Amino acid sequence: MHLEEAGGGGMRERLLVIGGVAAGMSAASAAKRVKPDLEVVVLEKGAHISYGACSLPYYISGDIPRIEDLVVLTPQEAEETRGVKVLTRHEALAIDLDRGEVLGRTPEGEKAIPFDRLVLATGGLPIVPPWSGVDLEGVFTLRTLEDGTAIGRFIEERRPHRVVIVGGGYIGMEMSEAFRKRGLEVVVVEKMDRVLGTMDREITEVVERELASQGMELHKETSVEGFGGDGRVREVLTDRGELCGRYGPLGHRGAPKQPIGRGGGDSPWDEGGGGRGWASADRRPRGLRSGGLR
Repeated sequence: MHLEEAGGGGMRERLLVIGGVAAGMSAASAAKRVKPDLEVVVLEKGAHISYGACSLPYYISGDIPRIEDLVVLTPQEAEETRGVKVLTRHEALAIDLDRGEVLGRTPEGEKAIPFDRLVLATGGLPIVPPWSGVDLEGVFTLRTLEDGTAIGRFIEERRPHRVVIVGGGYIGMEMSEAFRKRGLEVVVVEKMDRVLGTMDREITEVVERELASQGMELHKETSVEGFGGDGRVREVLTDRGELCGRYGPLGHRGAPKQPIGRGGGDSPWDEGGGGRGWASADRRPRGLRSGGLR
């Protein structure tokens, strides 16, 4: 999509929003309602906007039959009904506040995208410690529709029979139910002395009894140290020894994305310091609800 220059010369004022899921699209839509003559453009790194990421476990379980059912709004609908231009597969690499430009990686290559006002709504990233083997085949993250699609496709095509979920928090529990519904053997590894550690023990005991009644293994007070395998994950390494020799997802807390690079120095696009960090497509997000399937 062609974008005219923002700023003076009679052109409309442009609001540029980086991130097109919940917060980004809410900000873009609200700005357009408040100021209808404002040009609002959203940059989204992925292929989808406005989707229900919290429902991904239910897509993986089969309760939601199609990944498209999680999408609330498409880019075309956003422009037709809200007057918001959405550019998918556009990754913000760096910001030059002095020039009022964002360097974007687009399907056509890198280009400068001008703005008058800027909103950052890039969301968060899951945390996975620097374990060995996180890049082995069969180790997944679960944050985006693409992640959910990859896990669903793996289950359909490879027919795994055992999964290890690292982390017994909310997502870990939802994923354990999802995988069990798909007929997989489920192993949950939790570093604390109980699952759902932010909840009262009376509640977590009920959940743990339900896990046991569903035939799931639970290893508490156990820390994962890495994954082993010969190109494909075969074992989960913990401080209590090797687990299952199969595979599994990781469920860890998330953190805000590192800042997109801000221009400075001799170059308008500064790659130093915080630089392109987590926002760069050439670095694999290490993440929340990662897992290996075998």
